[in-house]
Amino acid sequence: MPASGIHNIHEIPLGSHLCVFYGRLMEFLHLSASFLKAGLASHEFCVWVVPPPLTITVALDELSYHGLDGPALQATKQLYISSTEDWYGVGTFDVDDSLDRLADLPARLTSVAMRVFA
Repeated sequence: MPASGIHNIHEIPLGSHLCVFYGRLMEFLHLSASFLKAGLASHEFCVWVVPPPLTITVALDELSYHGLDGPALQATKQLYISSTEDWYGVGTFDVDDSLDRLADLPARLTSVAMRVFA
């Protein structure tokens, strides 16, 4: 089983869904970057949908703090980062559109597993 990267949750079976609560934006950043770092270390394809008021630049800075080169990971297509506005659009949430977008991403990749933090 792959490592979760989240404190007190050591391993997670493939196909699992987690719900994580946080009190401050810094907790969110740390949790999500730790979770994605563990996936990236396992050569999983990772998607990070960053909510406002955070930006992709802030997300990349947090990954750098965790010792990861976000731009290089994006260039090799192991990591995809999107704002919530770009991912979900503006207005009504369309689950089918979001799932289609997610399904289209790994078609360009060679990864077997995918990790999403949204």
